[in-house]
Amino acid sequence: MLNALKALGVRYQLSDDKTICEIEGLGGAFNIQNNLSLFLGNAGTAMRPLTAALCLKGKTESEIILTGEPRMKERPILHLVDALRQAGADIRYLENEGYPPLAI
Repeated sequence: MLNALKALGVRYQLSDDKTICEIEGLGGAFNIQNNLSLFLGNAGTAMRPLTAALCLKGKTESEIILTGEPRMKERPILHLVDALRQAGADIRYLENEGYPPLAI
């Protein structure tokens, strides 16, 4: 998750014992100029909030791909994607309907 945030230009600070992460907001939409692929490992807890947050990237031609370990492709995300699409999000499934990887 932290590597994905860094790739998105989000600044954060970890506590010395790495148990607290303080994230600094961007003050608006993500400013993503180029296509970007974010590998999230096996972290469903990163996939879901990032899927929702990345729908705020604004109207750009850039595409963000969210992917992860093969096991992630077995973890359903249909209900979240359906809800986000109803709110106007442009999300595509890249392999199997209802499962990551996703393109936003």
